[in-house]
Amino acid sequence: EIETLISQCGDDFQPLEQLRLSVATLPSVDPLSRLAGNITINGKAIVYAESTDQYLCSIPYEQFGGEMDALIDYDAQKQGAALTIAGKAVAPGTSYRFATIRGSRNYALTVKASDGTTVTKQLTFTSLPIVKLYGSFSNNYADGRIIVHEPDKTMPELLNMKAKWRGGITNSAGKNKRNYHVKLLDGNGDKLEQKFFGLRNDNSWILEACQVDMSRIRNRVLTDLWNDYCHKPYYYSQEPKAMTGTRGKFVELILNDEYRGIYCMTENMDRKQMKLMKYDEANLQMHGQLWKSKDWSYAVFMGTIPDGGYQPKDYLSDPNGYSEMWDSYQVKYPDIDDVYPTDWSPLYDAVKFVSSSSDALFSHYINEYIDLPVLIDYYILMETILSSDNHGKNLFFACYDQAKSKKITFGVWDMDATCGQRWSDDYYHSTIMRPDQDYAEYLARYEHGDYNLFKRMRETNAYNFNEEVRLRYRDLRQNWLATENILKRFHTYLDEFKTVGADQREYARWNGDTDISRRNLNFDTEMDYITDWFTRRMNYLDTTRFDIASLPPSGISNVDMAASPADNDVYDLSGRQAGTAAKLVIVGGKKYVHR
Repeated sequence: EIETLISQCGDDFQPLEQLRLSVATLPSVDPLSRLAGNITINGKAIVYAESTDQYLCSIPYEQFGGEMDALIDYDAQKQGAALTIAGKAVAPGTSYRFATIRGSRNYALTVKASDGTTVTKQLTFTSLPIVKLYGSFSNNYADGRIIVHEPDKTMPELLNMKAKWRGGITNSAGKNKRNYHVKLLDGNGDKLEQKFFGLRNDNSWILEACQVDMSRIRNRVLTDLWNDYCHKPYYYSQEPKAMTGTRGKFVELILNDEYRGIYCMTENMDRKQMKLMKYDEANLQMHGQLWKSKDWSYAVFMGTIPDGGYQPKDYLSDPNGYSEMWDSYQVKYPDIDDVYPTDWSPLYDAVKFVSSSSDALFSHYINEYIDLPVLIDYYILMETILSSDNHGKNLFFACYDQAKSKKITFGVWDMDATCGQRWSDDYYHSTIMRPDQDYAEYLARYEHGDYNLFKRMRETNAYNFNEEVRLRYRDLRQNWLATENILKRFHTYLDEFKTVGADQREYARWNGDTDISRRNLNFDTEMDYITDWFTRRMNYLDTTRFDIASLPPSGISNVDMAASPADNDVYDLSGRQAGTAAKLVIVGGKKYVHR
């Protein structure tokens, strides 16, 4: 194939140079295909991993546990190839019955050419999609190729793309199981949108390694849970398809013919996912905006110096509209390369209000800055999972249309350091993350400090926050947050890994690796740990933190979270009750000037 491509280039330097650069991203020809062309099973490709010397084929999960009749095809004309499966000769275009499909079962595929050349390899089945990446990747985008084999589809298309490593501590020096951000391209190098697994049609995809998580599934399970129970963002009536979490599918990744194990291929959290209004290019007007918090800082904590305590009012730095970063927040939309300078004002105003407003002002007007129903649900999630890395950090902040309202809502992200798992396996099953402890105290003692937005909501009880949290938690315990329902989500993913053999392939690839502090993966052991952890955590929240037995009977009307308080008391801008001497005052949530 390479010789053919070279001859097509002729003596022209530019095509030859482009070919040279692209050779590393071209799929290799696997051993059986050299003799028999593409071997297909019910129209599906068999996918080779040179590092394990094994073929995988993705089929629907429902076919595991029973026999499978399959149409087998290959190119018998190529070198006079003849195929046998488990010792039985199979002609092209004929059916073969695979004995009971199970994850631990291998089937011997033997191809014999007319010159006597014989190759035998092992085939096994999986229900997870198989993703093959080709290219040489780093912290910068590099061109490559991707092919996604889905269990319910036939031969997929080889797609152009660019990809890079992504992540924070998981992308530091010495890490091995890398995360990837993939952007699909057409033949001209322009954006190409593609739909996978019934998810959104898009060019931007994340391959999440679940590197530090000993179960590999915490982030996916918890994001699924959030998507199911969370309140919709404040602009939901205008954008009913808006989501504040991603969706994803677990896959098995093969990188440059090396088996890399279980990944989660997910949508990206961006303007499209949250359905924010687009920038008005014709009138150069800002509308929807999106930011991400990437590290601990005073601004990210909204009024607390990491490991340094509460410092209100005058510690906040001013953002620079010509920079994509402000005190560990990053501009995500509009991209600063497209809209320059950017406008930090909606986020800055919210952070400044939380960090420096008086208790009276905070209690009355926090609803104008923050999407409180979503905040309540997020707070409950953080309490439930005792998150060590999401109290301000690893969070998206979105404004739907700043021309109408600068209110901020949230999008969840990267919840693997949760449920008894910290951000490093040096703390594997440590009592630091024990489930029967107060969340705020845990953050203050071990995780750089409490989140000031949470702290002020609790201490001021703005909009009856404490009671609303307890009532909402009690209601959620009846369904989404029932212990058995949470654990069922974990079991569903891990049981599939075990049924199709993906668990053993993950162990074989990553056990003893430095990414997991040279420990060994064992999903059964981890599931036992998660079961015990959640059982104890939910009991603690029920009886101690939220004390739901002392709540009034269910069915009482909740406080209206959408409207500001309608009182006629007069306040100055520091939140103190003011008389007629004050020139600029606030009444009923609105500013007035005394004349």
